[in-house]
Amino acid sequence: MAKSKRGRPKKWTSATKMQKKIDEYFEKCEGEIYTDENGEPIFNKYGQVIYLNRKPPTITGLASFLGIESRSTFLAYQEDPEFSYTITCAKTRIEAYLEERLMDRDGQRGAEFNLRCNYGWSDKGQDNAGDTGNQGVILIAPVLPEKEEEKDESSAQ
Repeated sequence: MAKSKRGRPKKWTSATKMQKKIDEYFEKCEGEIYTDENGEPIFNKYGQVIYLNRKPPTITGLASFLGIESRSTFLAYQEDPEFSYTITCAKTRIEAYLEERLMDRDGQRGAEFNLRCNYGWSDKGQDNAGDTGNQGVILIAPVLPEKEEEKDESSAQ
């Protein structure tokens, strides 16, 4: 017996069109530079440019902007080979934003919580050395330069 399709048809049928809308979302999240009457940017007391309507990018915010009814429906698009790359890249942009917030005193705790719960990050360090799953920990093996003696022996052969 063939499986019948259930539920509503997909809102997005083209990854290219979705990508344009995703780029629009990230641009909107950046906000607008607050300017004076001469069009010059206004700075805060720390010398940083002030932005209006700036907001953090989120998975749920992106899903809503795309007109997708839920976060889980948005993430389900990642299972479709046509949308996999597009969704993965969008999630990576949000993850990069959260990673940057780890260095920010005001947003560090929220970013840490989000990365742990939604992106599989952990602070276990070396405990994940044998783990093959993506736990957000990158282990880099040291690369030692060849000794001069070894170079001479291998070139003589």
